[in-house]
Amino acid sequence: MNLIACSHNPIVPLATVAHVDLDRFMGDWFVVATNPTLFEKDLFNPVEHYARNA
Repeated sequence: MNLIACSHNPIVPLATVAHVDLDRFMGDWFVVATNPTLFEKDLFNPVEHYARNA
């Protein structure tokens, strides 16, 4: 088992995209998973709102 943990796998660079349509991601999004902060600990079905800066 220890030999498997010590094996070396080369790091493959991540591919990037040429363009991202940010407007597609604007609006309300339901939070599926989170590590709640002190202010978020009692929230139920939280929603995040994303908007572009004017």
